Amino acid sequence: MYPPSQYARLPTEDGEAPPPSVPSKPRLVLFNRSLLRTMVISFGVFLIVLVFGTLARNALGSALIPWSPSPPPPPPLWLLDSPAGGPLVLNIAVISRVDEFDRRKDMRDAIFEGVRPSDVKFEYRFFVGAPQEGPEGERLHSRLLEENKYYNDVMILDNIPDIPERISEKRYMAFKWAGAMSKNDYDYFFTLDSDTFVRLGALARRLPVFLAGKNIKPREQPVLIGRMSVHWVHFLNTIPDGNKDPVDEDEYVRGPWYSYPMGIGYMIG
Repeated sequence: MYPPSQYARLPTEDGEAPPPSVPSKPRLVLFNRSLLRTMVISFGVFLIVLVFGTLARNALGSALIPWSPSPPPPPPLWLLDSPAGGPLVLNIAVISRVDEFDRRKDMRDAIFEGVRPSDVKFEYRFFVGAPQEGPEGERLHSRLLEENKYYNDVMILDNIPDIPERISEKRYMAFKWAGAMSKNDYDYFFTLDSDTFVRLGALARRLPVFLAGKNIKPREQPVLIGRMSVHWVHFLNTIPDGNKDPVDEDEYVRGPWYSYPMGIGYMIG
């Protein structure tokens, strides 16, 4: 068999130098002694810190005062008292879009349900415009009729398109609804937008405190309560009644500054 798997040394003469030796294969060192010493020292330090930390935590834990949450602050006194002079009587108009079915339901549940008659007596309506023409508008109108058949609290303004440009007309119709009632039947007309949350009970209890010393008589005097601002835009009646273009707006001029209520809600006596 060639080549042979092993080679034998040939005999040599006396005095002949031995063949050079083949260097041995280096050994694989699995652990460096210096690294092993460092690891042992680190582990020992870790054990010492762990033991002393546990002892210190146990000693401190036995000396600490148990934590308990602080009690909530007491409610203001006006919130605990019943409204002075009897319940507040309101007519409430909510300006809403025709497709806000879920929002109207949320307002019924969160605002108008559960109000104590000893705090507030009220009547409310949602004011919505007419849906746009087309299949989607017909679907909305049909669903709106079903909603009103169940709740009977939606004023559908068929002659006012339900678009942002005509929102002031919806509020005007809300004023007409409230103005048709006798002023002796309610204290305030309250108008608000559909993105408003109000606590009617808290309002009835807070209002006497807010008006204390002012001798306000909403059934006898013109009163407006709300966030006031000023402006100088005066609109002119330039669009004739019965105009079919829903986005046409009256012209306006700049005139003397005047105050007006702004924001998401205000009350009028």
